[in-house]
Amino acid sequence: MIYRPVESTTLGLTYRSKVDYHLSGDVDASNVFGGVGGSGPIFLNASGDGSLDITLPEDHRLLGHPPARRPLDGDGRGDLYRWSRFDQLVVDNGLGLPIDEQQDYRDTWQYAAGLSYKVNPAWTLRGGIAYDQSPVKDAHRSPRVPTANRNLVSIGAGWTRSPT
Repeated sequence: MIYRPVESTTLGLTYRSKVDYHLSGDVDASNVFGGVGGSGPIFLNASGDGSLDITLPEDHRLLGHPPARRPLDGDGRGDLYRWSRFDQLVVDNGLGLPIDEQQDYRDTWQYAAGLSYKVNPAWTLRGGIAYDQSPVKDAHRSPRVPTANRNLVSIGAGWTRSPT
């Protein structure tokens, strides 16, 4: 949805729906601890079929493009990701292995802003900053998902060939 309160200003709202996936493949277990038996530790070495149902979250985005002040132009946005819907990973398998990882993610925001400066008709300089919250709570942070909040910076330049 786009709204222009005045001709030179654009506000936008977008929505991307959640996506449900069904993945299937093979599960290979090599020296997986399976408990303790009468003669000591038991290790599983087996292969079999496996599957995983997973839902990736929807995204709500609010965009803004204020009036350009040539040669300067800019825009910004905020995104809400519904990661709280991503609560666990359960791999169904024929090996009898309990593969169930609690995720317990939280909803997050990402904020971004960018500027461009038109040096001349051929060259434009660009830069941007963003802040991206991590969905992973400290209680569930691991070497497998070592994510944290991120600050991002970008710079660039664009060249447009002059028409002949």
